Amino acid sequence: MTKLPAEAYAIIQGIHTDPFHYLGLHSEGGQNVVRAFLPEASNVEAIGEHGERAPLQRIHDAGLFAGALPNGSTRYQLRARFGLSVSLAFSDNATARAIEPWAPSPDRRFKLIETLAAAGVPVGVMCAPIIPGINDSQLVPVLERAAAAGAAWAGWVLLRLPGAVKQVFEDRIRTAMPLAADKILHRIRETRGGDKLYDPRFHTRGRGEGPYAEMIRTMFDATIARLGLGHRGREGSLYDDPAAPTTFRRPDKPTPQLSLF
Repeated sequence: MTKLPAEAYAIIQGIHTDPFHYLGLHSEGGQNVVRAFLPEASNVEAIGEHGERAPLQRIHDAGLFAGALPNGSTRYQLRARFGLSVSLAFSDNATARAIEPWAPSPDRRFKLIETLAAAGVPVGVMCAPIIPGINDSQLVPVLERAAAAGAAWAGWVLLRLPGAVKQVFEDRIRTAMPLAADKILHRIRETRGGDKLYDPRFHTRGRGEGPYAEMIRTMFDATIARLGLGHRGREGSLYDDPAAPTTFRRPDKPTPQLSLF
């Protein structure tokens, strides 16, 4: 690759005070040149104001791209494939309102999935947080409604209560569901070794352990298999399928040692 100016390296290092002095659209040598910094992109395409397309060349492995717009275009868009997940913990508005009264209702979230899917945007559902004793029984209805709305994949995360969040959660449960609060807290402890409300260990904090946590996992896996929802996860099909079209690099397989870059 050709040697780049100092300000390009400043952008890559995150220390440039005015990055669009270098990035974006600039007139150089009689051409309108576009530069973009997209660290996760494997290829980038610019679309001019009249629909003409111009693939940008990778000029640095960190994710710096550049290319000239054809036909003297002065406006452009960058084209990249993406998808998103909508978090959904409840299937009914009443329970959701009791636990998270200021958050958007489940009905609105299902409508969002439907709207995005109808517009051609890849969308999935993230069933989170799963709260044993409250909404684990709603996991299947959430997945069924999400699939009917157009979700293409699904994931789940068990309730996490680090630090002071534990007390905030317990106060909320005792206020909203006073008769069921002790049973709910007991169920949560069942998924955290039996004597605590949270376990911060990396491979356990999002899934829990024990028979009750395994029951949730089994119910989720059986339901997404029945509904044909791809399992979004480091070991799931959305990461492992090499034929899935994308302009972004897929995350590397997890290893015990995290990369610095």
